[in-house]
Amino acid sequence: MHTTSSVAQEPPTFLHVASLDGRGSGDISCSQRKGPVKGIRHRALLSVNFAIHSFKDRRLVYYRLYTKDGAIEAYNRIYSNDPSIGRILTKAVTPPHTVSSLKRYLCKIEGFPGAENSNLYETLPSQSAIMPDSTRISLFGQSGIGSSVDDPAALVIGNADIEKRARNTDVSKDLPETPDTTDTRHVYYCVYDDVGEIPSKTHFDQDDTSLGRVDVLSIAPPRTISSLKSRLSKAEDCLGDDVQLFKDMGSDSCMDDTDVLTLLGDDYLGSTEDQPMAIVCKTRAAIVSPPEPPALSRKIKATTSGHFPNWLPISTGEVLLTDGILIPEPGYPDNPKCYYGYMATNSAGRKGFVWHLESFICSKMIFNSIVTNASPVRFFRIL
Repeated sequence: MHTTSSVAQEPPTFLHVASLDGRGSGDISCSQRKGPVKGIRHRALLSVNFAIHSFKDRRLVYYRLYTKDGAIEAYNRIYSNDPSIGRILTKAVTPPHTVSSLKRYLCKIEGFPGAENSNLYETLPSQSAIMPDSTRISLFGQSGIGSSVDDPAALVIGNADIEKRARNTDVSKDLPETPDTTDTRHVYYCVYDDVGEIPSKTHFDQDDTSLGRVDVLSIAPPRTISSLKSRLSKAEDCLGDDVQLFKDMGSDSCMDDTDVLTLLGDDYLGSTEDQPMAIVCKTRAAIVSPPEPPALSRKIKATTSGHFPNWLPISTGEVLLTDGILIPEPGYPDNPKCYYGYMATNSAGRKGFVWHLESFICSKMIFNSIVTNASPVRFFRIL
């Protein structure tokens, strides 16, 4: 009679092992192992136990990095198009696992000098930081702090420490993009100063430049009207603390800084372009460079010689460079007369005023009549 081995009749055993970097998983079939079949179930059970223990030791903690003004780039970032989120292995954190030990490690790998001025929030919607620093936290298991990329912890750095941040020397070049970019949510708002709407620095519609938006994930916890104002003030480069935020464009009064900001779901303040919030602030005026002075590229030739106090001396036949613009210049001390001439440069590179037209009394009435009616004597010929 034909018989079959009991070991061979058993279905292959699979071990589902999570990737150590959190980016995937794989199934390992015991039937694919090399070597004798005998004792395979016992070895499989040992492997399962080892895998569970290894996974426990290697759990990842996801976190987002902020200042009170909004999200900042994480040096330990994991996505090319979402720079504020990072992750670490729990085994890297010094035991005992407390708020202080986790903050110290995160600050270390993110280039900050210390953790004293930082606050750790268990989740993004949390309204208060985990206090005190000696509080024990669970970094193992499936539901500890920062256990999911969709539910990260948040580390808010003091603004003073930003200036002390060490430069990132380990920049990753080939990071993947966020798997799902279709769920990006924004807070929409319109920008005003005290006389009307002004262009937003985050505008996205050329037909409505006062309408701006910020990513919900860029708003630092605790999420209140104060933190949203800080985020928008940073985005719009608002000056001073006199910033007002309104629920919408039809509101009669601004919102209180302590009001809690609920940004969950699809229905929240400023969730659509048709119902934007409104921010009123003074913005930094655009820096306009002074116009460049006209180039001294026009040639003039002296028809006489002269050496007058505080003026550029000239000689008959000398060629000088000027911008060609006639300007009035006072004459000798205690002399009420002015003279028309040019600012010119001679061949030696010396610059000064040269007299071109006959004198006139330095008063507005006579000045105007000289400009429009006089037939002055000329001391230069335009080349």
